[in-house]
Amino acid sequence: MIRDTRTVEAEQFDTNNGAITGTATYEYDIEFGLNADIGGRDGYEVVRCELVSLKVGGLILTRKQVVQASCETQVSKAETAVMETLEPELA
Repeated sequence: MIRDTRTVEAEQFDTNNGAITGTATYEYDIEFGLNADIGGRDGYEVVRCELVSLKVGGLILTRKQVVQASCETQVSKAETAVMETLEPELA
């Protein structure tokens, strides 16, 4: 397994009163799989991606704080979007 981070500038999470925008840091795991025999593909794939922090000016928010300010669904969608951008880079 390979673990790395990805930084996304100007990541935005909507809240009830507006939005939080900052530099998001995501941690992700990559594994090599041999899945062609079961309908998938052989090669590297992202198996996990999680927001680690969101830097807004001088303030650094944790994943839990971002979820509390926006919602779990928005954070999960952002994590999925990062996973989807990583997949083509592994092919």
